[in-house]
Amino acid sequence: MNLSALAPFSLLSLALLSLGLRRQSMPVLRDVWLVLLVSALLTAVLLSQISLSGLAMVLLLVLSAGLVANARLSAVWRWLAGALALTAMVSLALHWVPGFQSIAVIEPAVLSPGARPFALYLHLDKILLGLLLLGFFYRRPAQVQSLADTLVTVLWLAPLTAVLVLASAWVLGFVHWAPKLIDGLGFWMWGNLFSTCVTEEAFFRGLIQHHLAQRWHQRPSGALLATITTALIFGLAHAAGGSTLMLLATLAGVGYGLLYQFTGRIEASILGHFCVNLLHLLLFTYPGLA
Repeated sequence: MNLSALAPFSLLSLALLSLGLRRQSMPVLRDVWLVLLVSALLTAVLLSQISLSGLAMVLLLVLSAGLVANARLSAVWRWLAGALALTAMVSLALHWVPGFQSIAVIEPAVLSPGARPFALYLHLDKILLGLLLLGFFYRRPAQVQSLADTLVTVLWLAPLTAVLVLASAWVLGFVHWAPKLIDGLGFWMWGNLFSTCVTEEAFFRGLIQHHLAQRWHQRPSGALLATITTALIFGLAHAAGGSTLMLLATLAGVGYGLLYQFTGRIEASILGHFCVNLLHLLLFTYPGLA
């Protein structure tokens, strides 16, 4: 593998990390993520990893974000912009948009006896979606836990979620006990955290759950209802993997949703999601029994 091919993914990962600088008072620091985003796009174009159709989809999402946030527009136009943005998001997440090149970092292999073959690709479209969601669409709740309290919440709720989900997967025959280390573990951790976990949590918890919680905030247990509803939608999104995976994803979604609900920080649900995925890889059949 040519390491230079990883440059766009690396720049997008740095852009995600630099999103935290937007709360700084200096405009130069607040705009670091945008500089890295543009640099990643230009690098991907030079490496022929993104075509004009891919760039057009990125521009469409940025434009629709501006329309959704424009209070001077009528509700109908903002609703239409939101529907357009949602269509673009789903298309990027499912790799339906032509013009994005995926980077193979782990060739197809069976990681443990009885497992389905697994291969790892770094998808530019998916990490781009996560960055655009957090950069242009996500609005942090007004009330958030301090970093210290958030860490405490993550340290007990993320492992608890992992135990419940993975024990259920074992009981249901989705996985067997299979502790291991794999070649390319660092690449797996990088791709899973910055592409899978960030993007899925930004969409399901940062967008859907956040919106539902705001909409139902006057209802009794509105926040909990938003958490459970989002978890059910998260489970449905895994329907292609079968009913067992849908059930497990729903259970995991409840844990990720509670992490977000308790802390108000999307970082907490991202770390919880990554904890479950990492323990699944290291300790059990991955990605699942054949």
